Amino acid sequence: MGIKRVARKAHKAVKFETEAAETRYENNIQNRPLNAEKGFVLDNSETMGQLPFIAQVITQHNWKQFCAHPEDPIVPLVREFYANLTDPVENTVYVRGVQVSWSEEAINAVFGLGDPVDEHSEFIENITEHDLITVLETVAVAGAEWNVSAQGAYTCIRSALTPAAKVWFHFLKSHLLPTTHGKTVSKDRMLLLHSMLIGKSINVGRMIHSEIRACAARKTGALFFPSLITRLCRNARAPFLVNEEKLHNTGEIDAIAVARITQEGPTESTQQPSSSRPATASSSRTNGDILQQL
Repeated sequence: MGIKRVARKAHKAVKFETEAAETRYENNIQNRPLNAEKGFVLDNSETMGQLPFIAQVITQHNWKQFCAHPEDPIVPLVREFYANLTDPVENTVYVRGVQVSWSEEAINAVFGLGDPVDEHSEFIENITEHDLITVLETVAVAGAEWNVSAQGAYTCIRSALTPAAKVWFHFLKSHLLPTTHGKTVSKDRMLLLHSMLIGKSINVGRMIHSEIRACAARKTGALFFPSLITRLCRNARAPFLVNEEKLHNTGEIDAIAVARITQEGPTESTQQPSSSRPATASSSRTNGDILQQL
């Protein structure tokens, strides 16, 4: 299809499938910032130009495409995608006259991934107190403790992570299980870090599909996965203009970034704040007390 024809098609394409989607765009979507995915700068060598603890995880999970720093997202496409995503049960979204698939299979296909067994989901469904201790030993430095809030939320401070876990947390908080908070690490992200580092299989498409659905349901906060959504729209041949606004996706994880991330902290004490309670093998709390709040 020629450039002029694509331009005409993009101009004529109806942006919103329904009036409700247009209202949703105006009241909710158009002013929310995009939070772009950050990936690694990889080469074609055996180690991909990365330190062993990075290359090993990428190789174990077959994540070379997934971990590479992605393209600049096309801002209007991403906003229109989220505006039209009004039915979370449907696996396709209307974008400029075409149906864009965002199923877990479509997402996995973008990254060259199949349909893994998903050992991670099985692991977190049957988590035990002993597992929590093992997770902490895997991803955090000696002496680190779980912090437990009055509401029963488990967290660990980021500065208590091992150097390898710090780098992979930096990756996953924009690329897999996104968050804009960086000082503390939630239990679900700690469990995910553990699975990533020890090689438990993870269904990337399933996890991202769930996160996109949750992002679309919120009325505030950042719009996640803009580069992936741009790729899905392009794969579906949604028309766009070459001069449409793009988000310059800086912040790739290169050697300088890795050095900075691994050398960060501990700037905060690994002891929990007074409003929290520890839950480790050395804690005075019983195993039953811990399991009741998992």
